[in-house]
Amino acid sequence: IPLPERSVITITDDRSVVLARSRDPAQYVGLRVETEPRPIGQVPQSDLRVGVDNVERVFANTTFPRGPFLVSVGIPTEVAYYRVAPIVIRNIAISLGVTIFTLILQFVVLRSYSTAFERAIRFTSRVAPGDLSSPAPMQMPSREMEQLQSSFIDMLGKLREAQDKLGAQIAEERRMREELQSLQR
Repeated sequence: IPLPERSVITITDDRSVVLARSRDPAQYVGLRVETEPRPIGQVPQSDLRVGVDNVERVFANTTFPRGPFLVSVGIPTEVAYYRVAPIVIRNIAISLGVTIFTLILQFVVLRSYSTAFERAIRFTSRVAPGDLSSPAPMQMPSREMEQLQSSFIDMLGKLREAQDKLGAQIAEERRMREELQSLQR
């Protein structure tokens, strides 16, 4: 089984003495790797630690029943970092791209909405003091905004009609009062 560079396979006994090692065996075989070895049954199945050669590795451990021997395979953590780095960079680039695209899209879409809302605010401020002239319809960014604009124009027309009818009624009442007063004299 091909392993990444600087990976190591180690077989130790129950006293944590190296019996075989795939990397630099002359240097480590016979060496005790733990000063206080754990019972082989209590060694975790996987572990992240610094090996005897001062390389941080992820170890997978299992027991070999004819022993008791512990077989450990350690792969340097830098292998994982190098393999994950392109994926992380790609994900960051995608996230940045999507964020920038979303901001641009919001700017384009919201700009038309803000123009429509600003126009609506201008016309309502005109109506407040009594100017009931209808604004010219304009293209709106959505159907709902077009309905709002149409309803606002209709409302202004009805207010003008009501104002005209009220003015005519007041004028008629004034004329009738004047006639009544002239008849009473």
